[in-house]
Amino acid sequence: MANHFLNDPIYEEPNNASVQLTLENSATSHMLRQFDTLEETIGQDVMEGLNPYQISTVQLAMGKGRVTTKELGERIGKGGSLCARTLKELSGMGILEWHGSSTHDPSQYYTLAR
Repeated sequence: MANHFLNDPIYEEPNNASVQLTLENSATSHMLRQFDTLEETIGQDVMEGLNPYQISTVQLAMGKGRVTTKELGERIGKGGSLCARTLKELSGMGILEWHGSSTHDPSQYYTLAR
């Protein structure tokens, strides 16, 4: 638990006949670890230069393994134009890799560049 920056487990015997184990799941700790992993993957200097939409995009790509314009729009609550532009910017920076047969391919998506 300490390796994941979480509190120690809590063991209780609520009725003296069974054991109840409580484990903490900290969303804040998870987000900090995810951000650290992103910094390791694409570099701290690159992460510091990204805007909030770009950071959300990279987090989504890392978490799901891929990201589409629609998924990004649902995540950040913005329209398709901004999402498509953000994805193309990250692709142009070499952070994301585009997969599709054409710009109008309904199944196109982006992944983190290797």
